[in-house]
Amino acid sequence: MKDDPYSIDPAQRTTILAHYYRAMVGRADIWRTRLDATTNWAIGATAAIISFTLGNDQVPHYVVFIAPLMTCSFLLLEARRLTFYHLWQQRVLLLEEGLMRPALSAAAEGSFDLSASLEGHLGRTIPTTPLAKAVARRL
Repeated sequence: MKDDPYSIDPAQRTTILAHYYRAMVGRADIWRTRLDATTNWAIGATAAIISFTLGNDQVPHYVVFIAPLMTCSFLLLEARRLTFYHLWQQRVLLLEEGLMRPALSAAAEGSFDLSASLEGHLGRTIPTTPLAKAVARRL
């Protein structure tokens, strides 16, 4: 068994899983930040177009209709990002359910059982949604 290149001792496996979990949390956080940035772009672009159009007499007022078009394009971009966010969030929550809960309950051994206090929080998964549902949720 020592010659097997795929054998990993338990200490190495724990280290690998801890780093993998941290990476998944980081990716989910990055996608959440991207969602917030897209919302800020939509708000900023709409405010800039309305200020430009209503602040200058020579600009025709139908230019205001560019703002909803830009907002819809940002909404589609944000909905696509939301589906990826749900993917990473689901992976993190599955790791919490399958890795963290057993690790915390096994470490308790007569002391305060941390997994019992997190029972309602660990393992909640939000399924990856189709684009139409993501648009509806972000709208």
